[in-house]
Amino acid sequence: MIHFFIGTKAQFIKMAPVMAVMDKKDIPYRYIDSGQHAEFTSTLRKGFNIREPDICLNKEGRDVTTMISAAKWMFSLGMSSVFQKKWLKEKVFPGQGICLVHGDTLSTLLGLKMAKAAGLDVAHIEAGLRSYSFLHPFPEEIIRVYCMNRCDILFAPSLEAMENLKKMKVRGMVEGIEGNTVVDALRLSSEQKTEVKIPSAPYALAACHRFETITRKSNLLSVVNLLNRVARDMNVVFAVHKPTRRYLEKFGLKNRLETNVEVIGMQD
Repeated sequence: MIHFFIGTKAQFIKMAPVMAVMDKKDIPYRYIDSGQHAEFTSTLRKGFNIREPDICLNKEGRDVTTMISAAKWMFSLGMSSVFQKKWLKEKVFPGQGICLVHGDTLSTLLGLKMAKAAGLDVAHIEAGLRSYSFLHPFPEEIIRVYCMNRCDILFAPSLEAMENLKKMKVRGMVEGIEGNTVVDALRLSSEQKTEVKIPSAPYALAACHRFETITRKSNLLSVVNLLNRVARDMNVVFAVHKPTRRYLEKFGLKNRLETNVEVIGMQD
């Protein structure tokens, strides 16, 4: 059995095309939603026409958007890897097989730990990407290095990524996969009947969601000032994540955006 362990919206967007192909070819698989972005991935499933997950590990069904909620969610699932191995084998990963984890998020780390606790091999999608600084980005660089050293199969998306894995002397089998499945996601989304409002005039699209940027007023103010400078030359569409919107309002910065900076929510 192939188990897809997916938690964030980015992970879902990049893995949806693979699940869609498996559906089309009638290849069985299990879809495990870690619940990190449980609320938003539920809307993405409709947009990509992907079935509901076999199991969602976030009982509340809401996105993990604060440091406190992330700590509680991480601790709860982390403990299951230690004390609930029977539950993992029978409910989360029945049928054994291999677990696919993607990228460098908390869900990547949890998927690895939980699958290994259940006795599965683990394949790392988008392996070999490095910044060579454990502080930038943090904690992603630490997570990716930890996972790459413990996964059984590593799918590298470029020659550079393959070289990085060779330098690391990883024990897992390295497979070179040229390209990025986000391209396939664009093709897949274009096949669906969705209506997205696109401005007729030239515009810039902006997004900002890293915690170290949005949780410090001085950093977020720099972003606002940058958007305002761009807005002097063209319209700006600012797609904001829920945490970004919350901190813009908390710091009183939302009202400082120019009138031709249009603030919208995340799109499907």
